[in-house]
Amino acid sequence: MLLALDQEPERTDSIERLLGALELLGIETAPLRLLPLKPLQRMTTASRYPDGDEAPVDLFDQRDGALALAVARAVVGFVDQQLGGLDGPPGSRTA
Repeated sequence: MLLALDQEPERTDSIERLLGALELLGIETAPLRLLPLKPLQRMTTASRYPDGDEAPVDLFDQRDGALALAVARAVVGFVDQQLGGLDGPPGSRTA
């Protein structure tokens, strides 16, 4: 979404930091802030940067996966809705 707004996103695994960047641009992110984002973020970090004796697949169960999938779908739905309100393809907006 940041790219569609001609903004370079910060390189981070923090969903909350990315939401902060959107808020600085005047995008209302309250619906996303109501979601349980931290479990999704922990899954992302543990999967991307495994540490310890356990493989990431052993750290989460089916319930964790279902929650993460529901949150991810809600985030994608929010982004799709927001992008539908933009004029033209990414890079074509004028200030």
